[in-house]
Amino acid sequence: MARVAAAADEDVVVRRVQILPIGGRTAYLFATKSGDYLIDAESGRPLTITPELARRLAADRLDPGLQADPIEEIHSHDFWYVSGQLPVFRVRFSNSTVAHVSPATGEVQVTDLSRQLFTLLAGGMHTFWPLSVVVGLPVGKWLLWAASFASLILIGSGYWLAFPRWRAWRREKS
Repeated sequence: MARVAAAADEDVVVRRVQILPIGGRTAYLFATKSGDYLIDAESGRPLTITPELARRLAADRLDPGLQADPIEEIHSHDFWYVSGQLPVFRVRFSNSTVAHVSPATGEVQVTDLSRQLFTLLAGGMHTFWPLSVVVGLPVGKWLLWAASFASLILIGSGYWLAFPRWRAWRREKS
């Protein structure tokens, strides 16, 4: 605990502790109010996720034989990394798979082109997050409300216009 407090440079209230295997080592993940801290279980020192360790973690999750492109450090959400903690390391592999590794926790999220297309079509059409990524502003909620309101107006006006015709058709039929 003293090492976590020293790493955080403050009085720390630990909310959760996890024991994780990270790159062939055992680490403690301390979740606090101010953030997450990885501590090497053997040395007791803070464990830093470097780009090379991120590449190894991602390769271990997939196939260690895959070739990886240079690692990018991502500081904002985009089409490949829609939500989650920032910054992250992005590791692109030769089979079109992309892994995102959190430097704070060592967590690895893997996606490929088919999953990304499904996310774009299913999630993007219902939440407008692709527009938020392009514009750079959280436009999803107000745009969703505006589209819903416009749809209700169109549906209501359609019923209003069709109602007299339905009544006339019903009279002719009887």
